Amino acid sequence: MFWDVVSARRILQLKGHTGAVNAVAISPDGVLAATAANDGHAILWDLFSGRKVQDFSLGDVSVTAIAYSPDGRQILTGSGDGSARLWDIAGGHVAVHLIGHAKPLVPASSWRTGKGWSLPLLTVSVNFWDRSNGTLLVTFHHVAGGFLWTTPADEAAPSGWFWTDRPELLSVLRSGLEGEPPAALSHEDPACSAYLDTGCITAGT
Repeated sequence: MFWDVVSARRILQLKGHTGAVNAVAISPDGVLAATAANDGHAILWDLFSGRKVQDFSLGDVSVTAIAYSPDGRQILTGSGDGSARLWDIAGGHVAVHLIGHAKPLVPASSWRTGKGWSLPLLTVSVNFWDRSNGTLLVTFHHVAGGFLWTTPADEAAPSGWFWTDRPELLSVLRSGLEGEPPAALSHEDPACSAYLDTGCITAGT
């Protein structure tokens, strides 16, 4: 439902979902609204007539979050299975399927970040993706009153890179001999400090 904020009068009611609506987004030009619901559908509506313009179906997966691209040509949906889909509105198909979250996505005030998308997660982490090809760029984590950024692996860092303002929350493990468990280095150990300063995550030290 859409309401006049001055008179508190209902001016438009959109009917079409069979499940609870979880999120609403307005197109950049103010002409369309996009709704996400538990019935597995994301629907575009004409805000002047209340007419259903387009219906994107995710099947049995609930749609928990939704946002428009800056140019209004695409919508991004987040779902209960932790994945996200970037839809081409004109073609009515999924342009990019983003898989990387382990828990359901939730709505945020804005997901647009230039050429990429940021996706909020229930566990207070955010993934940043290249929307042109679906590549995960970096993940932001909120941990114990601090922050941790991690990136996917590359040739220089077999398990990725990290940056944090709480290095005391991290442990550096030294690989033991065959059959022995790894041992955590003390944070006072120069080897530990040197390793944390590189920001490189590897399989062992």
